[in-house]
Amino acid sequence: MGLFEPSLYSASCGKQNNETIEPCTLLVLTKEKLDFLYDKLPKSHVIMRKVMEARFIASQQLLSSYILAGPQERYELFAQQYPHLVQRVPQYILASFLGVTPVSLSRIRNRITRQA
Repeated sequence: MGLFEPSLYSASCGKQNNETIEPCTLLVLTKEKLDFLYDKLPKSHVIMRKVMEARFIASQQLLSSYILAGPQERYELFAQQYPHLVQRVPQYILASFLGVTPVSLSRIRNRITRQA
């Protein structure tokens, strides 16, 4: 999930891999090309800052949810924030993201369905 890995700024190898579950277009920028973009389009700094702020907030919310929320609450928060992904993301990937097993995620979904 890392949009801006520290490796971009430290010129080191990244520790994350990104895998898509749907076809997509990936934009790859080197540090030099990003600096060139900043020089040629000064407002790109503002856009990138806003993107980084949004990613930082999302990562902090995710980290907090692992500490403060139980599995069902994490799923409910995810479903509330990303309703368009709940049915599109395979259950085993969603379970891994939420820090539960696929069987546990299935139980959580069933429990929520019965409560509704």
